[in-house]
Amino acid sequence: MRGNPLIRLLMVIALFALAAFPLWQLTADKPAESAPPAEVTPEATLPTQLEVTNSRPANEFMVRHLGKVIWQGKGLRATTELPLPTQSFDLQVEATWNPATEDENAFRIQVIRDEMPLLDSTLWARERVEDTVTIPAN
Repeated sequence: MRGNPLIRLLMVIALFALAAFPLWQLTADKPAESAPPAEVTPEATLPTQLEVTNSRPANEFMVRHLGKVIWQGKGLRATTELPLPTQSFDLQVEATWNPATEDENAFRIQVIRDEMPLLDSTLWARERVEDTVTIPAN
């Protein structure tokens, strides 16, 4: 055995003490530098055609964007044109039918802009369907 164990222990403690400050500097929480707030611009919109088709006449259907009802109706088929964002966005759709039959009902929503389909989605349920569909940017 070479050297004094007490001196070895003091050398190890000194090395840990020397490494402690740089490690603390690297791992300490620092306030994040924030970027300046982005300029808020109104969202660009374009006329967009929405078409709803049901397998049986719906008692009611609703289409929401950002929580607000933008279209509602009833029946087998309906079409409307609304100004909707050009960027990707979500629509919440909901439909209800009379529970008189055990058959499943189909709820189809099509989103068309400039005669080009952006979305064609079919949802199935017995009495009520509720879902969110994402419309891609064009």
